[in-house]
Amino acid sequence: MSVLFQMTYIQALSKGPVSLTVLINNFGMLIPVFVSALVFKEPFTGWRIAGTVLTGISFLFNVEMTGSGGIDKRWLVPAFATFTANGLLSVTQKVYTVVGVANEIGGFVCSAYFAATVLSGLIYLGLSISGQKKTFRIKPKIIASAALIGIILGLFQALNTYAAGVIDGTLLFPAYNGGVTLLLTIIGVLLFCERLDKRRWIGTGTGIIAIVLMSIPV
Repeated sequence: MSVLFQMTYIQALSKGPVSLTVLINNFGMLIPVFVSALVFKEPFTGWRIAGTVLTGISFLFNVEMTGSGGIDKRWLVPAFATFTANGLLSVTQKVYTVVGVANEIGGFVCSAYFAATVLSGLIYLGLSISGQKKTFRIKPKIIASAALIGIILGLFQALNTYAAGVIDGTLLFPAYNGGVTLLLTIIGVLLFCERLDKRRWIGTGTGIIAIVLMSIPV
C-alpha cells in the first residue's frame, strides 16, 4: 500500500492541481474512520456524520470537468487510486495496533519499509527490462533527498502507528488530515500560484469544514 500510494500520489500531483490532489488524498481517511467505527466500535458522533455528508458534497464541486478550466480526466485515476491506497494503508496500521504487539512498532515499520524497498526494486527492474528509461541522472543530491524523505516517512509512520493505538481512529485520522489539507491548500495557492475558480473554492472550503467537523472530540 505504501508503494502504491507513493507512485499514484506522484502521478496525481504531476497531472492535476496540488490543492485538490491533497484534498482527495486526505479524504482517504474516510476508509479507516469507517473501519474504526464499524469494526472497532469507536465513537462516530453526529458531528462526524455531518462531516461525512459534506465530504460527498465537496467531491461534487471538486471533480467538475466541464469547460476550458475542467480537470484533466487522466488525473482522476491516480487521484482516486491515491485515495484508496492511503485509506488502506491507515487501515493496516489501525488493525496492527489492535491485534499486534504494542511495543513492536519499530519492527512493524522496518518490516513494512523493507518490503516496500524490495517491491520498488522489482518494479524498477521490470520497467527497465520493458525498455523504459530514466528521465534524469541519479546524482548524489537525488540520493540525499530520497534518503531524507525516507527518514522523515519512517519517523512519521512510527509516530502515526503509535498514535493509531492510543487515539480513536474516528478522531485521529480526520484531525491529522484536516491540518494537512488546510496547510497544503494554502501552499498550493501561495507557492505554486494555483488559481481556484469559485466552484473549486467552495469545494475546497466545504472539504475543510467537513474535516474540521469530524475532528470535534466526543
